[in-house]
Amino acid sequence: MSKAKKNHPCLFFFIASIILVWPTSGCSVKDKNPPVKRLQAVRHPTVYVTQADIERGRRNAARFPWAKAIADGILGVADEWAAKDDAWILAQVPGQGACFAYGFTGCPICGAGWGIWDKARASFDNPGHVTCDNGHVLPDAAHPDPGTGWVAPDGRIHYFVGSYNAWVIEKLTLAAAENLSYAYSLTGDERYAAKAALILDAVAAIYPSCGKGSWDYPSTPPSGRLDRPWYQVSRVLVRLIDHYDQIYNSRSLDTPSATAGLTKRQNIETNMLRNAAAYCFEQSQAGGLNNGEADYIRGTLAAGICLDIPEYIAWAVDGPYGIFSFLENNISRDGQYYESSPLYSDHARNLYVTYAEPLLNCRREPYPNGLDLYAHPKMRSALTLLNLSIAGAGHLPPYGDTMPDLSRLDPGPKPENTSDLMAAKRLYERTPDSPEKAKAAALRYYLADSPAGKPHGEAGDPKWLLFHQTELPAQVPPLPAEFKRRIMGTHFLGQEGLGLLRTGARGETALLLRFGPSLNHGHFDDLGYNLFGLGYELTYDLGYEYANTHTQVGWAKQTASHNLVVVDETSQQGLTGGSLRLFADFPGVKLIEASSENSYAGRGVSLYQRTMALVGDGTDAYIVDLFRVRGGSRHDYFAHFRGKLGTVGGVALGRPESGSLAGPEIAWGTKQLNDGDMEGHPNQFYWNPPPGNGYGFLVHPRRGKMTGPVSAQWQADREAHIQVIMPPNSQTEIVTGDAPGIKPNVPRAEYVIARRKGKDLASAFASVIVPFSGTADVLSLESVPLEDSVITSLRGRQEAKFRPHAPHNDKMASPQKVTRSDKAGVATHSNGRGDDEIAARSFLIRHRDGASDFLYSALDDKTRSGADLSLGGKFIFARVKDGAVASLYLVGVREFQGFGLTVKPETTGWEGEVEGVDIKTRALITTADIPDDGRLAGAMITFSNPGYSRTTSYRIAKIVKESGRTKIVLDEPVVVGKGEATEIKGPRTLVSRIPHEYARSVHRQESGFFRGKLIRSASGAETRIVRATPGKTLELEVEDASAFKPGEIFHYIDVQKGDEFRIDAVGRLERLPSGQYQYTGTSAADIRAPRTERILHEKDDPR
Repeated sequence: MSKAKKNHPCLFFFIASIILVWPTSGCSVKDKNPPVKRLQAVRHPTVYVTQADIERGRRNAARFPWAKAIADGILGVADEWAAKDDAWILAQVPGQGACFAYGFTGCPICGAGWGIWDKARASFDNPGHVTCDNGHVLPDAAHPDPGTGWVAPDGRIHYFVGSYNAWVIEKLTLAAAENLSYAYSLTGDERYAAKAALILDAVAAIYPSCGKGSWDYPSTPPSGRLDRPWYQVSRVLVRLIDHYDQIYNSRSLDTPSATAGLTKRQNIETNMLRNAAAYCFEQSQAGGLNNGEADYIRGTLAAGICLDIPEYIAWAVDGPYGIFSFLENNISRDGQYYESSPLYSDHARNLYVTYAEPLLNCRREPYPNGLDLYAHPKMRSALTLLNLSIAGAGHLPPYGDTMPDLSRLDPGPKPENTSDLMAAKRLYERTPDSPEKAKAAALRYYLADSPAGKPHGEAGDPKWLLFHQTELPAQVPPLPAEFKRRIMGTHFLGQEGLGLLRTGARGETALLLRFGPSLNHGHFDDLGYNLFGLGYELTYDLGYEYANTHTQVGWAKQTASHNLVVVDETSQQGLTGGSLRLFADFPGVKLIEASSENSYAGRGVSLYQRTMALVGDGTDAYIVDLFRVRGGSRHDYFAHFRGKLGTVGGVALGRPESGSLAGPEIAWGTKQLNDGDMEGHPNQFYWNPPPGNGYGFLVHPRRGKMTGPVSAQWQADREAHIQVIMPPNSQTEIVTGDAPGIKPNVPRAEYVIARRKGKDLASAFASVIVPFSGTADVLSLESVPLEDSVITSLRGRQEAKFRPHAPHNDKMASPQKVTRSDKAGVATHSNGRGDDEIAARSFLIRHRDGASDFLYSALDDKTRSGADLSLGGKFIFARVKDGAVASLYLVGVREFQGFGLTVKPETTGWEGEVEGVDIKTRALITTADIPDDGRLAGAMITFSNPGYSRTTSYRIAKIVKESGRTKIVLDEPVVVGKGEATEIKGPRTLVSRIPHEYARSVHRQESGFFRGKLIRSASGAETRIVRATPGKTLELEVEDASAFKPGEIFHYIDVQKGDEFRIDAVGRLERLPSGQYQYTGTSAADIRAPRTERILHEKDDPR
């Protein structure tokens, strides 16, 4: 549910007077309007289906069992309603000004709900009543409802009759009228059209008087039509228009209306369709490119096409908030939708489709020949694997405002997503014959695993499929590799700020790390992650149901409810979004490292970085989590997972305390009501319980100091467990507590919190997260001490050995010891102070089978030594088994010495400066010497600039050398949206009436996303953005606005001349069954193994 806003007047766009005279609320307008304008000669239906579609639907129903089943279902419902008496139907319609409601507060007797809209437990046999899930029938003698709700002693209002009225309207319109109108299209039988016209006419008669929407929707004042509030008016309007459009040619519409003096056609058009369209148009003036705005404008568009209102059509397409602005600015370069919620992303894609279909069919001005949005690259991108490209083990990640995922899914041979399948079917049907259509066919076939007419051919929107789906060709090409990677592989989305690690033949274990930015419908959770395994979404992201509840605002949205580090007991604030630092995909290890210092810059934090590795294969995988924070005085590392928390080892926890983590006098976690609000605070929409950081929801706290390695275990079900192991640290306190889920009907969440305090604090929280069934394979996580080691000189030919020494848990500041043989010359060395504990960390993970994994992570690539190791680089992982290295993985490494091996890559990576950008070909020009032999295809390249608030990362498509220069071709476009120089306000300020929602953070302030970015117009004017301030318009503070002309369109460029880039070298050493080692990598390397081993380089035959 989007947060509603107050009504806004029409500000700058006026429509024909014939529209303006129709009010957006109040009584019937039969005496105020001129006669309904007759439409020009356009054949109906013309909005969502055409006559050609109807003929196709009839053929499909005759040929295919799946289509016949859909048609039979439509006709079955239609026949039930066609048989009902007209008088009975009219008697069911609520009266003028009737109350409508969701029924959020539920049953006052037991707290249970009764469902909403058409899913409410109601019946025409018991008018005015609803039945809660526990069987209480309301209203009753103790809870009377005169039609405007019953006010409980606690001040909450329970709308029993309003919920019933909403159920009636949904049944009459979206069940009865819809199926009757489609039955008319399928059969041409006037009985169906006449009954649909009767219902639509009766509803239209009360429509203008019911202008509050749902009375319990959290907005002041309430607004809407019938049972739908605000933007949802349009969600129903587009379907009402579809119903009317399909029966448009029926003579029943020209019979007298229930509203005296009008025909049914006049009443339906005037009092319902035009009334709703004018309401949506007015609300759309408020601006923005969010999903609510898209809802409003799609209703305006549908009305414009059906009722011949060219101004509405132009507004929906070419206006500042029209569909082209939605596509250009809201669909990222990686094909995702901008809002930080998979739920709303999928919803928005469906909204955009409802623009594409009527525009394709449009035969009205200003598009009398239609407009094909399916040819737009951003539309095609959004229709291609929006969900599966971010799914893990079959689950859509529930981050941001997305429902919690409590389901258990057994991974099949491939992931499934009906919404993506439906999008692929639309893409196939709307793509002309071309190589692109072949790709669309491959995707559709893969997702459905059968051609139309075979099992699963009907998956998706049944009515659209009935009228539009055609057969696939007999020969369908294989799924392109790019699609396979997005569905099953490890990949990242650079603009959206997501990295997805997957392992197993079916992706049985997966990890998604979100590095931002957090935008609309997001939470305060930059660097939050979702873990999938054992059939579950294991992190139990608390999610969302309604945006206004106290639990949502005060707890689920706050940083503390997520698996994150909270600094100084405050949620993330200020700018949002971070940088992708490292990303690698090895057979045995998947790596992601990202930072988001913006999240806590206001607390003086200079480092806020997370490194996560997914280690192993399939269900045997585990995760290493290393979270570094520098700055602030208190760091709280939160961990919670699905299920009950068992005994926590390695800490002597005290007794449960009263109150919560916020103090003994606050305990919001025990005061949750059935609707998610807090007891004692009725009707306080969007209230955030103090202290406002969520800590008051974590109740029954228990505390204790670490006494050794800490181990905590959650039990998701009888066989599914999650274990977390942390190495000991004497400066860390452990706290446990529990907190409510999003509502009382979902499980509570149980937390383990590692807390550290200190002035100018620097922390590196390390943990191993092990999903397992049966017995966990991982036994322990041990820190391996390291120290800077710099030998200044060695004289003589004999070997000298040196070893750093440092206390196990403290900063590594002790001097080095040097030993040498008696025959060696004098050795000198530096006794320099070492790093703080977060600069470089190394760990040993011991397994039950005797194997050990060594992991090293550093903020730089300088050399450090310890425990017979010498290490220089950003990330090193070694699997050691039977006393030998079985596999070694390197990212940005200059040196590895340990476990009998020495590996020295020629380079840690490649760096350079961008000297030119060809936007059309996605090519960057540089003079840096970068290999062009194909080894870097698919590698991550990261761009930085002192003016940027974060880096930006792409994949390399190919590298070409021409005339002494290097051309780097990227896999995605560098244009990330458009604006308009609507107003030039002085030498350094541009105002664009076209918003860009990437500029607006979840805090409703500047996100910082565009700082330092280049904008360029077709005329060649360009400048760099200093700051982007979001509002109804977007105000850009720039370096120089003088070259721009008022009204010209410009584009946002993600990569520009002067940017610096970095490509990290990666390498992999594997021990073969023969005992030989094989090395592959993007950089050559000098490798020394035990004398008995042979090194096979990439060009060698491993056999």
